[in-house]
Amino acid sequence: MPAVPGVQDGIPLFRTYAWHTYNWANYGPVYAQQAFTGVSASAQTGTTAQINFTPQFGGRARVEYSIGGKGARQQSQVVNCTAATPTSITLYGLQPSTEYTFIIVQYAQATDQTGQMLVQTGYSDQFAFATAGAGQSAPVLSNVVVTPQGGVGNRTAVITWQTDVPCLNKVSYGATVSYGSNASDTQTPPNQRGATVITAKLVAGNTYHYQCQSTGRDYAHGLTASTTDATFVA
Repeated sequence: MPAVPGVQDGIPLFRTYAWHTYNWANYGPVYAQQAFTGVSASAQTGTTAQINFTPQFGGRARVEYSIGGKGARQQSQVVNCTAATPTSITLYGLQPSTEYTFIIVQYAQATDQTGQMLVQTGYSDQFAFATAGAGQSAPVLSNVVVTPQGGVGNRTAVITWQTDVPCLNKVSYGATVSYGSNASDTQTPPNQRGATVITAKLVAGNTYHYQCQSTGRDYAHGLTASTTDATFVA
């Protein structure tokens, strides 16, 4: 394999400054989105929010956040994380009905050719979420069923689940926990409960990871609820 400038054992050699990450070798930007996938906020209440992401590298990570991207940034607790494994960090003490911006900061661990342990610091792109107002909650998801359909050359999957209120629904799916594909519910009428999502064409016999998400259509249930990662065979 040819050598990649500024990369050691597949890990970029980071030089960090403020919210940006630079490569020691050529001082050009190292695009941070390569280090994280599946970044989202879920389970927001008036004072809490859960930040979800899948890191490319193992190590430790935290979330830095502020109101509208202004003022001093607050920091979450630091958690251990494993490469390609979905990770979540819960933020506490937030203000209701408020928009926050956040980034993920990771201290990635790697071993160089001499056996020396390196800790590289990397940042995600900037993302945003809003906390709930008084009385808001998330819908309740239950009874998820996956039904593959179609022949070998035209395989898809129908994913259904129950919700306690009418919702906007979608499914993230793919060959790994990073997913990579999304499909929205175009089958369920706006005034009905439940969800039906049909994926794009799949490879018959392959295993796929998926996660269901529902957001209540009414204000009282306007938060987003997500199922845990699960798999099915197409």
